[in-house]
Amino acid sequence: MEKLIKVLTETVQQMRENAVQPVPSNNAITTIQIPVFNSTSDDLGAAKWVIEIEKLRNTFNWSDFETLSRAATGLMGDAKEWYNTWQPFEKTWENFKTELSDLSSYTRGMDLKQINSVCGLIQQKPIQRIQEFPLNSPKEILGAKVVSGKFGTQVLLELEKSVVFLRKRTTTVLEPHIDELKGNYIIFEGIRKFNNHEQVYFNFLHPWETSELEKGNVH
Repeated sequence: MEKLIKVLTETVQQMRENAVQPVPSNNAITTIQIPVFNSTSDDLGAAKWVIEIEKLRNTFNWSDFETLSRAATGLMGDAKEWYNTWQPFEKTWENFKTELSDLSSYTRGMDLKQINSVCGLIQQKPIQRIQEFPLNSPKEILGAKVVSGKFGTQVLLELEKSVVFLRKRTTTVLEPHIDELKGNYIIFEGIRKFNNHEQVYFNFLHPWETSELEKGNVH
């Protein structure tokens, strides 16, 4: 009898030692606080933010789809705008974190004085004159130029082929709005290549905004 009790005691003790830790409940997972990433204030930084998301993914065994969906809820400002217009060939967490990190490293190279100068030149010669500035930006930027000009329909149609993300002033693709854009000034912020596909970044400046720029009202 004593031998039997000893065997049972050892068996129970071994079972306790080998017990699997409980998995967090669904309620616990849904209340997880996702770190915030704001590309404007850049409090955390894209690379650090991605690492924090990866830690949560590993802890709660999220799938690729679930990781991307949950991470998107932490985006703010321009990063959220970018995600809402993001149209890759495949929406995966790997593609997302790569492109977000590349995008957040982009720095705009034109200050207000330079933009005013460009607008002044465009007003004098709306079609013929195109001004170029070097772009202070990471090596991922192709061409290293900021180009400003007033372009006709044909040029805009050519641009539309490569534009997949429009920065700040609009979140729509060009094609449905070619006619209304013909009279607008376009400030190009650079060209970047993601997954061997070029993406053009720029702002639209309507003619009335040139005077507003001089007053410092357009950013």
